[in-house]
Amino acid sequence: MKLKKLLFLLLLVSLNAFSQILAGEEINENNLSSWHVNNIDEYEGIYAIGFSEAEAELTVAIHNNLICVQLKSGDWLTENEQTVGWRTSYVNYTNIKIDGNKFYSDETNGEFVIYKIGNKMIKCLKLNIPPVQTGTDNQYEIARRFSIGEITTGKHIKTKFEVSSPEYLMPLSLAELKIMRNEIFARYGYTFKKGGAIHIYFNEQDWYKAEFNNVDAFITAIEKLNIAEIKKIEALKMNN
Repeated sequence: MKLKKLLFLLLLVSLNAFSQILAGEEINENNLSSWHVNNIDEYEGIYAIGFSEAEAELTVAIHNNLICVQLKSGDWLTENEQTVGWRTSYVNYTNIKIDGNKFYSDETNGEFVIYKIGNKMIKCLKLNIPPVQTGTDNQYEIARRFSIGEITTGKHIKTKFEVSSPEYLMPLSLAELKIMRNEIFARYGYTFKKGGAIHIYFNEQDWYKAEFNNVDAFITAIEKLNIAEIKKIEALKMNN
């Protein structure tokens, strides 16, 4: 019976996104089964893989026929052979397709699976070419799924997973719409103009960390649609 190292990340919810405990277990492939759903929206979530410096998160967001998959990882920054900080990186996967429980992209393929641990059924994404390797080299890795409700980076996390309708946006105040729109940039560590209201607001959020002067390359297709929709409603409200 083939065994493979699985490093499951168990979530401790905190105000600083994911705070995790490592629970290592050898995978018994007899406990792996396909995860099939009636609606592919059920595959949405964040899939966590690895631990410590070899940690990564794969976000799967689905809105109608639009599927966005984004890898979040990081590495230490060094200057003159000295470690000076940690830099987060984001990669938007391309040519994504979900067919049944099979996952395809230019970057990696895989499948959505269930892994049984005792009486628990853990929802996972099995990646044939994983972004981080925690077990045997050149073998698949399994990333555990966390639901949208377990994510704590902001008040408007749904802007990462679905496009807000005008009916949802219209009752919001201009101030709330501005926060909602800028939260998309804040989640990537965008550095806001110092001393401004938005800078002050996000600096008070425990999950926020300024890292970048430009995050345009990180924004997903769903987030771009949300930014455009929010701007439309802001313009309507300002002109009325």
